[in-house]
Amino acid sequence: MDKETKWITALAIFFIAAICLGFFFLGRSSVHIPEPAEVKHDTTYVPAPYPVHDTLKVPVPVKEVPPDTVYVPVPEPTDTAALFAVWLDYYTKRDYDLDFSSDSLGVFRVAAKVTQNKITEAISTIQPITKVITNTEIYYKERLFQPWVMIGTGVTDFKFQQIQAGVDINGKWMVGVGGMRYDKSGAVTVNVGYKF
Repeated sequence: MDKETKWITALAIFFIAAICLGFFFLGRSSVHIPEPAEVKHDTTYVPAPYPVHDTLKVPVPVKEVPPDTVYVPVPEPTDTAALFAVWLDYYTKRDYDLDFSSDSLGVFRVAAKVTQNKITEAISTIQPITKVITNTEIYYKERLFQPWVMIGTGVTDFKFQQIQAGVDINGKWMVGVGGMRYDKSGAVTVNVGYKF
């Protein structure tokens, strides 16, 4: 290898290294973590596997407000049947089945027992609906232009070198130019590609 060829090879290597370094920093500055453009979930709503029961025996009131004024009627002849009806109503045991269930909440029932103006027992049955995500697909928005560069050389006698540079268009199409050198002859190519 004569002196002129050594200088040409050294200059070619220097320029290739400078171009690669420039494209490296250009590409590094353009790389970013894309924000999801769209997120799709396969979502189903299923009831919990079993209902939960809870019982309150003689619950204590959290607040009692006595009346401000109590009217006492003037003694009159009393109707015994009416008095008995009031007395009977006071001691009557009443069962309430309160259903707060809905399509989005699930099963929420309360069975309450009331007597003598007090709740004597409350039984709750709760079976919530659970949101289950079985599959998640995230779609990222591709950048319109993404630069790239490639270099290569022969590995046996180093007589062949090549460099390619270009851009990705919307993450699918690749457009670029390339230069190849074999010994003392060279060529320039225009390249188009598509990502599957």
